[in-house]
Amino acid sequence: MKKLIQEIVNTDKASRLDVEKAAARREQLNDEINEQKAAFDEKCNQKAQKKIADAREQSEKELEEVKTQMKKSLEEKTRQLNEMYSEKHEAWEKEIVSRVIS
Repeated sequence: MKKLIQEIVNTDKASRLDVEKAAARREQLNDEINEQKAAFDEKCNQKAQKKIADAREQSEKELEEVKTQMKKSLEEKTRQLNEMYSEKHEAWEKEIVSRVIS
């Protein structure tokens, strides 16, 4: 009987040790998972920031191209307008004076 009680006590003690080891292992695994999650989040954040930076850079490049095209177009229209003025300003002046006088 004494031997049986000792065996039960030893089994209980061994079981408690197994439970403690399992709890410690669970805690260790939770820590590892949290570290992996943090690393994954950081990696995703870096990728997202890079994509944002690349998109911003591309948008700025496209904006500069559009600005350049608009500037060229404005310069061309200004040149055409100045050319038209040079060619026709005297006729316009005569027309205006003619209409005012008559």
